[in-house]
Amino acid sequence: MLKGYSATGVDDICRSAGVSKGAFYHQFASKEELAIAALGDFYEAGLRTLLAIDVRDVAPERQLLAFLDAVAERGHEFWKSGCLFGSLASEMALTSKPLQAEVARLFAQTAKALEPLIEPFVASVGDEAPSAAALAEHFLLVVEGAIVMSRAYDDPMKIDQAVARFAEQLRWLTRGNTGPNQPHKKARKK
Repeated sequence: MLKGYSATGVDDICRSAGVSKGAFYHQFASKEELAIAALGDFYEAGLRTLLAIDVRDVAPERQLLAFLDAVAERGHEFWKSGCLFGSLASEMALTSKPLQAEVARLFAQTAKALEPLIEPFVASVGDEAPSAAALAEHFLLVVEGAIVMSRAYDDPMKIDQAVARFAEQLRWLTRGNTGPNQPHKKARKK
């Protein structure tokens, strides 16, 4: 779908795949059904890639930061072709409720799958940290925004840079700061 979902017809898909229209409609009732199936495949492959980042040899409370460091080194490889979720969400949000709902479901499922990795970090930071669910969603926001920026600048390294900045912001939480431009908090007197 180099032309985008809306501009790609079933004839284009069949020609590209080398199948007849009859074979296409034998498998899928519509282009929308094919897109939903493709999203599932994209989700499985992407999640497998992310969860294959091995941080087991790192202390649990540091695993999130090690994971982000690994993503920051290879994000440009992971998303060099963009993100099907983000592309379809941007293009189809107002025209296809089933696709929009599936994209939202898969984003939520991805965030949920990342929460176990994030929970020890949140516990180690305590009251200063957002919830694991919020950080998982923020990670997805960072990645999706970085993909858009990488396209705008024709610079895939924007993805790595954005994830590295996100990791650095989280490191500030572990230092007892409220942000990179904030002074250290003073210890509370009891």
